[in-house]
Amino acid sequence: GITRSCSLDSSCLQQSKVPVMHHRRCSFSTISVREYDQTVGDSPSCQDGAPITLDWKYSEQKSISLDEFEKARKNQRRGRSDLILGAAERRKVLVMNGATLIEILRAERLVALKNGVVSMGMQLGYNMNFRGQVKSPTSSNMVSRAA
Repeated sequence: GITRSCSLDSSCLQQSKVPVMHHRRCSFSTISVREYDQTVGDSPSCQDGAPITLDWKYSEQKSISLDEFEKARKNQRRGRSDLILGAAERRKVLVMNGATLIEILRAERLVALKNGVVSMGMQLGYNMNFRGQVKSPTSSNMVSRAA
């Protein structure tokens, strides 16, 4: 959470029947930072690859002063273009955060279907169902890919 202190100018203390403009000041002194895990998401704005979202799990760090936090973060700020991850980069982040290949492939397939993109596997006739099994066009047997 963020700790803040607020004060009102002395003008707000005057008793009057006429409304008085209150000048409020607010300052922040300490902050608590939470780092959330990342997981497979369902963002409709994702155009390619599996979307990423924040998980419910987090690790809470100690509270620090806002000035210390800003000083430490000063050289770590990134531009907007640095925040955009490609499909391969998102896949790598998801795997590092514990997502299974099947979860990632399902999310990628949903994005491709939403965008009207047909994958190479679909063009060849392969069909993955939502249990993570792949059916070959030449075989009636299901092959599990969840190894």
